[in-house]
Amino acid sequence: MKILVGLSMFVKKIQFYFLFILLIGIFFISCDAQALSLSPALVKLELNPGETKIQIIKLFNETDQTISFYSSVENFTPDKKTNVPFFLGNQDPLGSARWFVISPSQVTLKSGEKQDVVVKISAPRIAEPGGHYAAIFWSNVPPQDGGLKTANRLASLFLLTIKGEIKENLEIVSFLKKTSEPLGFNLEIENKGNIHLQPAGHILVTNSKGEQVSLIPINSLKQNILPQSRRSFDFVSTENLTWGKYTAQATIYFGKDRVINSQEIIFWLWPNHLLGGVLSFLVAVLVLFVIYKLAKQKISSSSRL
Repeated sequence: MKILVGLSMFVKKIQFYFLFILLIGIFFISCDAQALSLSPALVKLELNPGETKIQIIKLFNETDQTISFYSSVENFTPDKKTNVPFFLGNQDPLGSARWFVISPSQVTLKSGEKQDVVVKISAPRIAEPGGHYAAIFWSNVPPQDGGLKTANRLASLFLLTIKGEIKENLEIVSFLKKTSEPLGFNLEIENKGNIHLQPAGHILVTNSKGEQVSLIPINSLKQNILPQSRRSFDFVSTENLTWGKYTAQATIYFGKDRVINSQEIIFWLWPNHLLGGVLSFLVAVLVLFVIYKLAKQKISSSSRL
């Protein structure tokens, strides 16, 4: 028994030290992640097949010491359900990461020093029309060293469009009314084309007379939806509406003069005190009904006796 207790205490100590080391590691990694800032973080470029373009990336050392930063380029694709970038490395010989040449690829900056880095993007003549996606990462650990710190790299995302046969196709997957908010909605959009799109639009809410009572903007942050992926938007309006019947419909604009509309949602708003009164009335009716049924059963049983 003493051996088991001692072993249990030893395991707990190991777990404690492991957790302590892990937290210390996360702390220093977080500090390293704040060592560099860059601009721009998102780049959109259009190229013809075979064309070359130049983009300048500005790097800034925010620490109080001299640090070297190393670059790497990776292809990425969006998660089909969340649109979050999923990085794929640069092993694909046809991936757009192979189109990049960074000069210089390694930068040493003194405290507070800035430097421009030249990024040369050369699209091959056989590049397919549509969207191609890559990211330039910067880390204070050389890529070949690997290790835990490389997980906290800073990146510039490149959304590249190869001109040609572009397919712009957005579809509304769902448009729902939130039950937790008087004027809360959820909108999910899917990009079924071959190019990234930045939808805009609004949710129009009208009363029973067809009059506009609220106009909620869609995608005010100007987020992109990458091909073959979805993005979900949540909306809450603070408009104070009276009780009654309302209709909501989403209208989305994208691409070159493309417009789609959602199905209409019809919903009712009730004053809280009225809703509480109705519920109280229903509960009272239910209680009286149960009492009536019990009394009826008792009378029926007495008559049989």
